[in-house]
Amino acid sequence: MHAYCIYGQSSHCKSMAETLEKIGAMRAFSPQVTQFRWKSGKQQSVVYRDLLPGYVFAFYEEKLKSFQSFYALDGFISKVGDKTMNYELCGQDLDFALCLYDQDGVMKTVHAHWEGNFVVLDDPLLKRCQAEVIQMEKRRRRAKIQFEFENVTFTTWIALEIDAIGKDEPVL
Repeated sequence: MHAYCIYGQSSHCKSMAETLEKIGAMRAFSPQVTQFRWKSGKQQSVVYRDLLPGYVFAFYEEKLKSFQSFYALDGFISKVGDKTMNYELCGQDLDFALCLYDQDGVMKTVHAHWEGNFVVLDDPLLKRCQAEVIQMEKRRRRAKIQFEFENVTFTTWIALEIDAIGKDEPVL
């Protein structure tokens, strides 16, 4: 399997992914993250937000020889990756893309645990991209994380479930 990533206008990501699947990609998606909506202190609904706004991952059985299908996409801005590798994802970026592929492009509630004064994320996707928790809202069961993809640092809120929360947990 060969993985590619393109960057486009955020408002066109879903349509770009659908178009890529129609014209030959095994699977294409704009990665999403599950977030909860709260009202009056109660969880009201689950919404999906862009994990990497503007990015679309496409997976092919064979290596691409031409990128004409990318250029024809409405909202396309650029290819992501190393030109010497023919823009195919490799290394840590490929691991990240394959982990997203295994999760069908959606990062759901992330499990975590306390280690001393730190929250350690148990999700394999976030471990691979060395994500770290930079802010928490325990009451709303969410955390703000920071991670890196393609040498760009991203920050997003994720739904979080922390194991073994007790009265003696550290205060952040």
